[in-house]
Amino acid sequence: MRKKIHAWLKQENVKSMSLYAASLLMMKGTSLIMLPFMAAYLTPSQFGHLELLSITTVFFSLLVGLAMHENLYRFIGTIKQPSVRFTRVCELCSGSLITSMLLAVLFAICYFILFSASTSISHHQAILIAIVISFEAPLAICLAWLRLNNKALTFFKVSFVTLIIQISLIVWILVTNPSVTLLFGVGALCSLMQTVYLYLHNKFSFKLPSNADYKKYLRYSSPLMLSSIVAFGLSGAERWVIAESHPLETLGIYAVAAKFALALGILIQPFHMWWMPKRFEVLENQGTNKVVYHTQQGIAALCLLSILVTWISQCFIMATLPSTYHAASQLVVICIIIMLLKEMVELLNIGVLYAKKTNYLFYINVFATSIALSLAWIIKDTGVPAILLCLCLGQLIRLILVAYFSESLHSMPYKVKALLSIVLVSLLFTSSGWYNNSTQIAGLMLVVQPI
Repeated sequence: MRKKIHAWLKQENVKSMSLYAASLLMMKGTSLIMLPFMAAYLTPSQFGHLELLSITTVFFSLLVGLAMHENLYRFIGTIKQPSVRFTRVCELCSGSLITSMLLAVLFAICYFILFSASTSISHHQAILIAIVISFEAPLAICLAWLRLNNKALTFFKVSFVTLIIQISLIVWILVTNPSVTLLFGVGALCSLMQTVYLYLHNKFSFKLPSNADYKKYLRYSSPLMLSSIVAFGLSGAERWVIAESHPLETLGIYAVAAKFALALGILIQPFHMWWMPKRFEVLENQGTNKVVYHTQQGIAALCLLSILVTWISQCFIMATLPSTYHAASQLVVICIIIMLLKEMVELLNIGVLYAKKTNYLFYINVFATSIALSLAWIIKDTGVPAILLCLCLGQLIRLILVAYFSESLHSMPYKVKALLSIVLVSLLFTSSGWYNNSTQIAGLMLVVQPI
């Protein structure tokens, strides 16, 4: 047994996933790591303002980025000649940089002319948002290129240095001048530094793609971008609905719950980062059984993690955060269910992408998001839990439709009954956290339920 474990740990994919796990924890988990410290210095209202800035940046990053990094997986990753692959990724990165900067400037001008007087976002904050969205797409391509070339160690080193810089600046700002604008600026600075370093590390040169290649990239990625924008309605736009109908303090409490749900996404990301760039290559070279094997592994891990994260989150919130944030311990249950359904969609979405029917995703997301957001807007004054249940419904609709169309376009021999049983049990265990308000019970369930 010891030899088997040692051999398993020495596998390349296990090493890569371990490094990606540590990297993602550092890149995306800084807000969780710093949460108790930030909660001691920031009021829920300030937390809500910071969340409003962050989610607005996410929206415009999706819009400006045009999902250009998806072209790296679909078109460039399958090229056999290394020199041709490198030339194409340089062209893709350069094209996305120019496009992002032009669109960011355009949106900034529109904001200053039309909306600056009617929003809670200041001029300085708007400039910071423009800086972030200018470099987000090239950064995604640079990071994806590392993953595609199995440079997990480099990925880890970049994440570690970024973590040290980010935490140091956040602590200094909180102690000296806890300003929402300055805290948001730390994220903008780190994104810019990562982009510049990785561009130089990858030795990318500035080469614009041909018109034919650029149009091909846009034809493939634009529907994905539009799908992401629409899907944003189920994993971001609810913040705007909450901010519209409730004070920023309520948004701040919800933001804390959402950060713990994000932990579920972070924990499954190492698997995503290892598997997603390779899934089409595996499908073509090793067949459907291998794809099904890895997909089912991912779903099983996701279900187990959802239970663990639920109870750990409740213990953490009630034991370490000020009492003004304790209401988040109930909201985190619904947030984790939403994240579970969302991540399952990503894992099962193989047939649609392989068949290049990305327009299907757009129509599915439009349908699901329209229903969820319409209901959420109608009942927005009922409370945050009601809004979140509408998002659960929307994610469930997405899951059912994506699974159906993926299977119809490219049949996969999934073990449906076993998968369905695992998912239903994990949903039942996770939902039971809604009725808990005790740290002791949460700790007990953390041990008992996964067993």
